[in-house]
Amino acid sequence: MPMAPAPLRTFIYGSCVSRDTFEFLRPGGYALLDYVARTSLVSAFAPSGLADVGTVETTSSFQRRMLESDWRGGLVPLLESRADQVDVLLWDLCDERLGLRDLGEGRYLTRSVDLISTGVDGRLKDRSVVLELGDPAHRAVWDDALGRWRELLGGLGLLDRVVLLAPPWAVEAGDGTPSPTSFGRTAQEANALFAGYVDAAAEVIGCPVVTGDEGAVRSDPGHQWGFAPFHYAAETYVGLAGAIDDAASGLPRAGAPAL
Repeated sequence: MPMAPAPLRTFIYGSCVSRDTFEFLRPGGYALLDYVARTSLVSAFAPSGLADVGTVETTSSFQRRMLESDWRGGLVPLLESRADQVDVLLWDLCDERLGLRDLGEGRYLTRSVDLISTGVDGRLKDRSVVLELGDPAHRAVWDDALGRWRELLGGLGLLDRVVLLAPPWAVEAGDGTPSPTSFGRTAQEANALFAGYVDAAAEVIGCPVVTGDEGAVRSDPGHQWGFAPFHYAAETYVGLAGAIDDAASGLPRAGAPAL
């Protein structure tokens, strides 16, 4: 009797969008290798090295770990250490949504929900500026980071292992209830802002993109993380997971000889 193939080892760089979708992937078909969230592509390549922010008010070890990884540029060395094990690099852009804190001298922080909720963002107001998603200044530094991301992936032999997960934010829930705004931004506004970033990522990296129609995706009022336009209903995750599986089936596995 033939043995079942080993699960595809998956490195997630993204947000709850990718991490939650991962749970709907084919049972036994995927194994989570590592997960880096709440860090912009910009701060991944231009970390702040921030240490003098005072007390970080959180009891969550995950929040603290992601904040410190963002400040220190933890994505790159972690991916370098895992590169020869990665079968699928699942990437999403949702944590770019609140923009960046520009500290000057080429130093950036991801303006994540954690940065705000722990009070760090507020303490940085007098010594930084915010670069909002969609602003020309944000797009300029993000495009530069995207080029560096391609160089890194190429050097690690991972360019052909990337799947970009980019579903639109859901306008409404399955019962027709309008999805709430997120930090004052509607699903339609976010989708318009993200479109250019997704197109650039697909073009520069040359990866398959898993997306969907804005009118087809649905949010879930009872989602474990709360009601938000990027916290999807189960049927939406099932559809995204199937599309990821289709894309991943065409990728070479780690350690496979080049054809």
